[in-house]
Amino acid sequence: MISKISIDIQEKSGIIYCTIKAPRQNYQFPKKVILNDQDVEKILLEKGYKRIALLKGSHINNKGAETPCEGTWEFKKLRPPARKKRSTKTKNTKE
Repeated sequence: MISKISIDIQEKSGIIYCTIKAPRQNYQFPKKVILNDQDVEKILLEKGYKRIALLKGSHINNKGAETPCEGTWEFKKLRPPARKKRSTKTKNTKE
């Protein structure tokens, strides 16, 4: 039995895989854990992953026996926006 929440983050070819496992809620682990896509995105932002987009989502709820206690999310790393080139003024010369 899992005694605490485990978070595994792996990065392969520009895709971030985040797997989270939580134990079932019972007297040994009384904390209720409910995670959705926005919660996992916040976790990744706190870990230092900036500019990410969700590819595949999941949901975790450890309260009931039928609900999933493990989920895998996939995020794609986005490239930073391209810098705009500075336009220069040309001098109009009369000949």
